[in-house]
Amino acid sequence: METLRSVLIADDDADVREAIAVAIKGVYKEARIYTAADGSEAMQKLRNAPPNIVIIDLDMPKVTGIEMIDQMQKINTFARIPIIVISGLDHNSDEIQTIRSKGMMFAEKPFKTQFLIGLIEGILSGNKVKPAQIEPRVYAAGEKIFEEGDSSGSLFLVKKGRLRVFKVKDGAEITIAEIGANELVGEMAFVDKKPRSASVIAEEESELIELPIADVNTYLSTQPIWLRTIFSTLLARLRQTTNSKE
Repeated sequence: METLRSVLIADDDADVREAIAVAIKGVYKEARIYTAADGSEAMQKLRNAPPNIVIIDLDMPKVTGIEMIDQMQKINTFARIPIIVISGLDHNSDEIQTIRSKGMMFAEKPFKTQFLIGLIEGILSGNKVKPAQIEPRVYAAGEKIFEEGDSSGSLFLVKKGRLRVFKVKDGAEITIAEIGANELVGEMAFVDKKPRSASVIAEEESELIELPIADVNTYLSTQPIWLRTIFSTLLARLRQTTNSKE
């Protein structure tokens, strides 16, 4: 794991800035901490001394967190600096989903500082891996996402729309589940890597983000052990539930 040399904390709440700074210094005693109360001040400090990691609150005066991120991504020097976004917005909001699609970490306020430290550890462990930006694909109503028997190299996140999961038995379609926005489909690819056990079709125009299993596994390998353990446990329970229904 690479040493954390410097962090920029941009948040208009002084108490939040102090709490994050104290937590970071408690673990990374040699790290330099820079703070800013708004996006304009943060961009100036960023230009003066580019840090290892930037922690950005979305709701700031003068230059908002979103505007600051946009500015950073337009400057080559700053575009590859890992960003952790902190916000009171719900993790299912469109703004947060967009941020996550760009490979950024997110901590929903109020958060425990230990969680933030875990995100920093994940970034440092995988600092050579920058997740690719993934654009959603639009499926028309009636278009199949995949069919029963297809290979299972990806899972899909539904950004917008509605899907139907079904199997064909004796020539008739049997609906298994309805999938809506902010839900996953095809996640059994993580469990057994067998061909698709059912077909999925778009019931209305839908936007899906395809997540290759190999890419997700690479990303998870860079994250703290507790996060990987939670993920593995959930998948094991999914396997048990699915097997019990067959």
